[in-house]
Amino acid sequence: VTDPSRFTLSKQLHQLPGAVYFECDTNDDGEADDIASIPERKIGNYSIEVVPDPEALPTDTYTLQVTANGETIILADDVLISNIPDESYIIKSTETEIIPIIPSTIDFDPDTLNLKSDGKWITVYIELPVGHGYDASDINVGRTFLEGLLEVQHSDIQDGVLMVKFSMQDLIIFLESVVGVIPPNDIPLTVTGELKDGRRFEGSDTVRVTKKGGKKK
Repeated sequence: VTDPSRFTLSKQLHQLPGAVYFECDTNDDGEADDIASIPERKIGNYSIEVVPDPEALPTDTYTLQVTANGETIILADDVLISNIPDESYIIKSTETEIIPIIPSTIDFDPDTLNLKSDGKWITVYIELPVGHGYDASDINVGRTFLEGLLEVQHSDIQDGVLMVKFSMQDLIIFLESVVGVIPPNDIPLTVTGELKDGRRFEGSDTVRVTKKGGKKK
């Protein structure tokens, strides 16, 4: 577990003051469960990486749950060891609640944006990681946004990846008037959204922003 300050708690590493990592059979099944106990909850994102025991088989399974403020959230339920996601599980901690966030892979096309472009669309490919129990068909496109503001204009699923299109001109206006970006610059852009069951996902990609006029004749 890595907290918002980038301190880590694991079997081998204890960087969080007061936190403990121990094993205990919590459900009386005869097998020890791994427990990471952190007494002080910080505001921000906690990332949780699942590391199997050396003797674990690919067909073995794991369950991952987080409890805070008397609320328990199940992040993974009987997931195969072979399907441990490359991306860590994420919990967003706020003043009042904890929110599970599925880390998604985001790829912008084009990855260079000219603020003087008259293009119509910027395309984004969204892929959910294996091991979280969801796929692209579970994404609620109507609740998917670029930088929390721009709405999806077109969408399609291609080979298990959700392709969405946002208005390029709206994005240019956003970058110039809201962000105040001064090109050339590398700008991280974030896509956030909800799945059909209400669980949230989030992912970012970096776009190179330029401002070049056409060639003079």
